[in-house]
Amino acid sequence: MEHEISNPVRRRGVALAESDWRSVLADSVWSLSNEERATLERALDALLPPAGSFPAPSQTGMIDAFILQRVPDSDPEGRLYPALDAPALARLLAGLQGAGDMTAALADLERREPLAFTALCTGL
Repeated sequence: MEHEISNPVRRRGVALAESDWRSVLADSVWSLSNEERATLERALDALLPPAGSFPAPSQTGMIDAFILQRVPDSDPEGRLYPALDAPALARLLAGLQGAGDMTAALADLERREPLAFTALCTGL
C-alpha cells in the first residue's frame, strides 16, 4: 500500500499552528541507515547538481542540518511540511536504492508518484 502524500492546506483547510508543528518536530528523533543516507545523498546530488561555486548537496551537511531537522519521525496524515515523514522517506529511498541512473530513477518516481516526488523535492 502506498503512503499517500497530501497537501495539508488543501485537505484540512488550515495548516497546523506553528506551536503544534514545532512541538512535533522537537520530539522527533530518527536517523537514516548508511544505505538510506547514501541513497539520499545521490538523490540530492541528482536533483541539485553542483554548479559554479555551489557544491554538491552531499558535501554540505544538508541532510543533518536541514532534512533530519524538518522531516518528522511520524506524520502519517501529512500535516507537516514537507508532507513527508520518516517512514515515507524510507520507503522512497528503498525504491531508489541501487539505481544505476539516479536521474532516471527520480524521473520514474515523479511519473509513478507525483505527490511523493513533490514532497521529496519540497523537503529540500
